[in-house]
Amino acid sequence: MNLDEQLQLMANSGDPTLIELANRAGGLKIALEQGQCTAEEYKSMLTDLVHEANIDSAISDLQTRQTTYQVLNGLLALASMV
Repeated sequence: MNLDEQLQLMANSGDPTLIELANRAGGLKIALEQGQCTAEEYKSMLTDLVHEANIDSAISDLQTRQTTYQVLNGLLALASMV
């Protein structure tokens, strides 16, 4: 499953925390792809989003938490490819 598919699953999860996180992370990904921000700005904003989301306390299900971290780390890796 690719990052876009994983973001879509998060956005459709029904969990308000995951929905907001997916929407904001997806928006940052689009901004990077369209050149609206630099790779460094993208990394900084995505890292801030991770800290702000406080994922460990917001997501109690271990599998969901692990998948969320995997998606966010994949998005961070995307910046090095642009």
